[in-house]
Amino acid sequence: GDDEESAPSTLKIGYAADFSDLGGFADMPASEAGKHFVALVNCAGGIDPNNGIDIDVVLATDLDNCEDVSGTTLELTVENIAGDPGVTQRASQSLIDAGVSALLGPAFPDFGEPLLQVAAGEIAVLFVASTEPLLADASILAYLVAFDDTAQASAAAVFALDQGWSTAVTFSAPGPYFGYNPEVFTEVFTSGGGSVVADYNFVPIEDMDFSSQVNEMAAGGQAPDVVYSAMLSFQSAVLRGQLDGAGVTTNYLVTDAFEATGGYFTDGVEGFYHTTHSFPSEGSR
Repeated sequence: GDDEESAPSTLKIGYAADFSDLGGFADMPASEAGKHFVALVNCAGGIDPNNGIDIDVVLATDLDNCEDVSGTTLELTVENIAGDPGVTQRASQSLIDAGVSALLGPAFPDFGEPLLQVAAGEIAVLFVASTEPLLADASILAYLVAFDDTAQASAAAVFALDQGWSTAVTFSAPGPYFGYNPEVFTEVFTSGGGSVVADYNFVPIEDMDFSSQVNEMAAGGQAPDVVYSAMLSFQSAVLRGQLDGAGVTTNYLVTDAFEATGGYFTDGVEGFYHTTHSFPSEGSR
């Protein structure tokens, strides 16, 4: 028969989402957004077997005034991986066994890599919030939905130089996100003529006392032009408050983790600059 006759009645998508404290800031709202989008698609009549979906029509759909489904129904199944690599693999296999055509992956490689081991290059994986380059590999059907960290850290460094900032301090932690972003920033910033005068270690999510780092910065005399990190928004706010208290006045430039962890609704972060993949605009890098 033709394409319409051979089209599946239901297109199944699986989301291996992390609702733990580590990835929940991204995957909990993303899973709810995914369910809402699926409802909109189906309310608009489903997926046309020949033309796919018209995104403008879908987003303008009134859920209180749905059409009959004439195309393929979209179905999303969400499994909570609970911040555990073993659970990630079991949840991923469960979704694959249920017949999904693609998997949406969780934040961070700690769980993305176990998922890819299960997918084994046989099913497409799209990482919703992850930006780590090591997860993207088209040869095994693994993709990032957003930009990668090389791009965002490089753009941040160029932005800092464009502001006329010549000195920087970074805060980092070992690993492919909290360590890699400051590493790339440092490389691009220094190659452009800037100087990173210090890199301070911190523990992501947990640290709320930066007194030793703050005291060292204050004792240095001249404050850096900018502080760059991949800190979560609430940690950045605490750091900024402690630096202000020590009389260290500087600028703050952070990664997409700021926005993903509610930076717009966090007190004490006024004037922060951050990289974003939510609101691209003309002139964006």
